[in-house]
Amino acid sequence: NRVNEAAVQKKSIEIVYYTMSRKKEGKRKVDPYRIWFFNGTFYLIGYCHKRRDIRIFAVDRIKMLHQTKDSFEIPEEFDFEEFMRPSFGVCQGENVRVKIWFAPEAAGYIKEKIWHDTQEIVPQKDGSIIFEAEVAGTDEIKYWVMSWGSKALVLEPTSVKDEVRIESEVLLERYATDLLSQDKSSSA
Repeated sequence: NRVNEAAVQKKSIEIVYYTMSRKKEGKRKVDPYRIWFFNGTFYLIGYCHKRRDIRIFAVDRIKMLHQTKDSFEIPEEFDFEEFMRPSFGVCQGENVRVKIWFAPEAAGYIKEKIWHDTQEIVPQKDGSIIFEAEVAGTDEIKYWVMSWGSKALVLEPTSVKDEVRIESEVLLERYATDLLSQDKSSSA
């Protein structure tokens, strides 16, 4: 509510924010442009004075918030829809063209939904499909592909294909080893 109030009043906020990638808290001043609810989480989209750029913050990771007396204006050229368009979810990053094969068992589910504005779906003779899109960043697309299990295969780019392969190898190794019995035997 306090973040939303600051956005409505166009007042800058000072926050202590936990950055998941760096596993540490840091203080920032942010001009809150918009609150956005996506996939079960509230996000703040705004201008970060520390990074001098528009950034996305998970509201759950704001550890402290103070509304300042400083007013701001949202730049006329800022378009929320355009800002979020390249992302496959929330994450931003360099635009990457992805090409993913989906087995016939998954093809119907993929075809019935618009997953991304740039998606193209190419049907294959065997009932499978190839999904192509230009996405910002690769983490979310990687996790999306993995959520389809053996019914999806990254064809391009090689970097994402390698990331999924490595993640799958680690997963396979964890399932091949009973971590709980290892912990019990090492503490005994």
